[in-house]
Amino acid sequence: MTPRRIELLARALLVVLGVVVLAMVLVPATAQVAVSVALRVANALRTHVGHGTLTLSDDFILAAVVTGATTCLPALVAGASRASRPEPLPIRRAALVSLLVAVVGALALALVRADPSTTFRSLVTATAVGVALGTLGLAAHRTLRDAGRSALRADGRSRRAAVVLGALYAALVGVIAFTGSPVDAGAQPWLLRTLERLHRVGLPAWFDYAATEFSANVVFFVPLGVFVVLLLGARRWWVGAGTGFLLSVVIEVSQSLFLPARFGSVDDVVSNTCGAVIGALVGVVVVGRSGSLTSR
Repeated sequence: MTPRRIELLARALLVVLGVVVLAMVLVPATAQVAVSVALRVANALRTHVGHGTLTLSDDFILAAVVTGATTCLPALVAGASRASRPEPLPIRRAALVSLLVAVVGALALALVRADPSTTFRSLVTATAVGVALGTLGLAAHRTLRDAGRSALRADGRSRRAAVVLGALYAALVGVIAFTGSPVDAGAQPWLLRTLERLHRVGLPAWFDYAATEFSANVVFFVPLGVFVVLLLGARRWWVGAGTGFLLSVVIEVSQSLFLPARFGSVDDVVSNTCGAVIGALVGVVVVGRSGSLTSR
């Protein structure tokens, strides 16, 4: 696809996104329909898949949908100016423009709600996470596209670091995943009190204990994706994502079969896989930049 066509497509998608937001602002029933459809899909997955699928609150699921929709913004903003600029739009500028667009959209949607302050905080939090993830994806894409083949290879230093740190990480995973009881059991009262304090100072109510656990599972598998890319090279980033998925499945099945106090959960597989994907993208950026600096 030519740069001009990419620019036209990105601009068209931005216009569509703007029209959707405008429709939700001018016709609040449109937003209610979108929320209803998303929750119906979530409930259908809970019913038909089971095994701990989407045990999170409805508000967190809606926030995750907003986050997912926002991840495309940095790529669209960068693509919309591609053909009209001699150089690609800098990633930092694409991120800032995307964040500004997201904040303006969140403000417009919040003003037509009965509780604008709460809605605005929730939307800004969800869209900020989406812009951050989208920026990471854009940076990884450009690294794979622009960096030389040699810059994307794993060198001896990165492989040694991956082996040593990976061994320590594997031991930590074994301890956390295969202990007889959940590792956060003793910390739950403290976490609940901490969340209560954070909610008082503006943390969205949908970020509850279940959301904290889900997010912790995401963060927990980020190093796995990084280590696999450091070991195999940036072009095999997908191996890091796949390894995260397979390892998570093994852990959840083992917990269900052999640990009576633990239970396997589809949500854990989803969150762990997301963490591994994020880690793999981080690894691509790290390997690409370190390789470019070494080749200079």
